[in-house]
Amino acid sequence: MSRPGSIVVLVLAAWMLVSLSRLIPADIDVPAVQAAPERTDAGDQRDVRDALDLALENERRAIAFYSAVMGEHGPRRPFATVIQAQRRDVDKLLGLYATLDLDTPPDQAIDPRFEVPADYRDACDLAEIVEIEKIAMYDQLLQRVADERVADERVADERVADERIADEHIADERIDDERVRDVFEFLRAASADRHLPAFRRHGHGWRSVDEAAFTAEQQTQLENAEMATGLMMGELRSALMAEIERGGHALAINVCREEAPRIAAAVGREKGVKIGRTSFKLRNAENVAPIWTRLLLRDFPEEPRYGVARDGRLGAVLPIHVSTNCLTCHGSSAEVPDDVRAAINLVYPNDAATGFADGDLRGWVWVETIAADAPDEGWGGRGTGRRPGQGQGSGAAGDPDTPAPPGTPDD
Repeated sequence: MSRPGSIVVLVLAAWMLVSLSRLIPADIDVPAVQAAPERTDAGDQRDVRDALDLALENERRAIAFYSAVMGEHGPRRPFATVIQAQRRDVDKLLGLYATLDLDTPPDQAIDPRFEVPADYRDACDLAEIVEIEKIAMYDQLLQRVADERVADERVADERVADERIADEHIADERIDDERVRDVFEFLRAASADRHLPAFRRHGHGWRSVDEAAFTAEQQTQLENAEMATGLMMGELRSALMAEIERGGHALAINVCREEAPRIAAAVGREKGVKIGRTSFKLRNAENVAPIWTRLLLRDFPEEPRYGVARDGRLGAVLPIHVSTNCLTCHGSSAEVPDDVRAAINLVYPNDAATGFADGDLRGWVWVETIAADAPDEGWGGRGTGRRPGQGQGSGAAGDPDTPAPPGTPDD
């Protein structure tokens, strides 16, 4: 019989693959995470190995990315210190393979292709997201260990009652579970308590915020963001409808490729914002959103989400849903005419933006506004304060090369 733990690994493996490929820039070579086979009654070691393999692969991938950042920006904090701790973390996982007499899988992250952000704080923001994903992974794995332990104890109780296994053998199985759980808990704590805060201090300091907690200035920023969104989407819709009336849907494909970026740039200048569209199923590969949006989009929200940076910038992601008019270009294979499909393939050979139904979540408009006292540096904004991306405070939050407070872990 299969056990629910096997299904959890299948789902978790797919989730980690999708999540990390979304959160790390598009040029990354993300190796496929192997899904676990169906569990059998004799599959205790197989399940443990699946969990260990997933943890090890993602720890190795994090190390590879952090190494790439240091290759681009030099051995700066916090990457230089975190990577040393990460290597010790990998050693703990490798120790479990040895203890449990399991073969160590090859390192698939030895030669990945990373597009390292040119801005060091952006690199720290991206590392923050990687650590958040790792924490979520360990939460899932620890829940799985807990679920399996309950199931193991139930099976063990049945076996003891039937006098088919000795008590000491049951104890051996529980020791293995405790070892795995203890290491997973240690690695989760390392990410949550040390690595994540360190990257957050050196990055832009983005944090999610509820609209109910907005300050008066943030409410003004949001109103500007919503006006910019309405203006951009309205102009794009008008351009699309005009082209469809002139030459049909196949001709209108060029509006999204050529006119949409121009409209977004013009609206951005007019409203003093950065603005664009993105999706979990991209048609135009250039519609990758800024790094900060990935803190808000991890669970594919169908409601607006907001974030605030340390320097006062407000970020918003506003959902886009599919309407009936969208299905000719974004619907199922039966709904997309052959001439439209041919036009899409010609312009977007790697298109992933079909298969939607009326009312589905299509993606999001993202808008980034500047603080009221920030200078105009090409955004069309106002004010004479700090520049976008510059921290308000001193020390690690404002300059990655300035010493952090004494005793700060992984700084």
